[in-house]
Amino acid sequence: MRSTKKKLLITVLFISALLFYLMSSSFTNSVVYYYSVEEFESQLDKLQDRGVRVNGKATSIQKGQRECRFEVVGRKDRLPVAYEGLLPDTFKEGAEVVVEGHWDSGQRHFHATNLLAKCPSKYEGKDYKQGHPRAKS
Repeated sequence: MRSTKKKLLITVLFISALLFYLMSSSFTNSVVYYYSVEEFESQLDKLQDRGVRVNGKATSIQKGQRECRFEVVGRKDRLPVAYEGLLPDTFKEGAEVVVEGHWDSGQRHFHATNLLAKCPSKYEGKDYKQGHPRAKS
């Protein structure tokens, strides 16, 4: 009888450990950190073959037929980017962007496969004292 409880306890512990490992490894793989332009530039040798995200402000935008070229600017460095795809409505000069992709060492630019842009002024809250419809007097 005691042997059966011991086997059951070992089985439950093993299954619990396995589930914990699977959940933690899938969570770790799904989290994607984004680098600033300076962080990316400083770690380029070890990041160039990996898919990464880089954050900064978009500038020098040149929209072509199939491709958009621009630079992502950090505090002091610039990263040339090439992106082929639909541009978000909020993508404009000076907009904060996150580009996802990889460094193309042959072309000397970041090849973006995904582009996220935001316009902070568009999402700021309205002040209730400045005539908001639901303002209370």
